[in-house]
Amino acid sequence: DNSVKYPKQLWFWWSEPCERPPYFSNMDFHVYHDAGDSKFNSIYLPIGPGLGFQFVEESEIKEASDRRYLFNMISSLETHNGRMTTINAALNWRRQGDCGFIYATQSWSREYWLKPGLQEMVQECPFAGSQRSDGIAAEHLAPSQYRDALLDSVFTLSPPGHNLECFRIWEAAEAGSIPVVIDLPNGSVMENACRDSLGIIRDAPFVFVNSLEEAHRIMKSQVKEQLDKWARSVRDW
Repeated sequence: DNSVKYPKQLWFWWSEPCERPPYFSNMDFHVYHDAGDSKFNSIYLPIGPGLGFQFVEESEIKEASDRRYLFNMISSLETHNGRMTTINAALNWRRQGDCGFIYATQSWSREYWLKPGLQEMVQECPFAGSQRSDGIAAEHLAPSQYRDALLDSVFTLSPPGHNLECFRIWEAAEAGSIPVVIDLPNGSVMENACRDSLGIIRDAPFVFVNSLEEAHRIMKSQVKEQLDKWARSVRDW
């Protein structure tokens, strides 16, 4: 119908390992940032929370000092060789008396995250969320349990996977849980990993560190008033 004026087509590029083929220069928007993207006109968009993550209402947000867990570490192990290192460090912190919710599975399941979760979250400390001393679970954590864990954690550990940017960072921020982005040495199972993938949001009030020891020191060094103010700034950002 020639009488209908259609809008301009918008091209959107999604590549977790930051592949940049020749036609990338035609893209209007992209997710997953690479340090070399400044030479293109494409606009970066954050991936945001996953589709299975229910929106967090302001009335659900607790002050950081009222949250049960100092941190959570919830992940699959398959995307990065360093994930188990982070799990072991988190388990050690819990043995030292830090209350942390730890839950890991060998693989990630997209299909599982699109199902509603009805289970109640395990609330005990110092036990891992998986109820096993090694923090590894046979079953995936239900989306509702995962969401509850973020809402009840001051910090959310976010080690690298295929990419430093992941749904977890944005889900934690929405839940008012301070993301702790841990840039460990390269161990991604993907080739052509993005360079400085979070450089474009380094002004965010998150924790950006290069070691687990530094992450633990920062989490432990904050007083109540600082934590409450910090967590509110994350939610506002």
